[in-house]
Amino acid sequence: MTVVKTMLIRVGRCRLAAMAVAGLVTMNGEPVHADNKMLVPGYPGCITEDLLSQFTNASVTNDERGMSHLETQGCFRSVKSLPYSMVDYGFAVSEIRVYLDDGEAVRLFVPTEATR
Repeated sequence: MTVVKTMLIRVGRCRLAAMAVAGLVTMNGEPVHADNKMLVPGYPGCITEDLLSQFTNASVTNDERGMSHLETQGCFRSVKSLPYSMVDYGFAVSEIRVYLDDGEAVRLFVPTEATR
């Protein structure tokens, strides 16, 4: 079973988020976005701000079991360099819209540092 299918099963209703983090966000092999903004790779991303907070706490305390559990709920250990637009810029956490190749978009919460 592919990573994408596994994530789709685990995440269920969060299909777009799973596809975004799996890296399916290019058109004809090239990232596309009007503003050409790309996420800084290496940061977590989650479908809710609360999940991002939980994931961050688990990461700080090296709670591997906690992070693994949160990955099944809509969090991802490392957001790839993906095209995005800002929805809500925050001091520590920002909400972004990540664009998929099929024209769909998904909102994710990421550390604001990932948007610089």
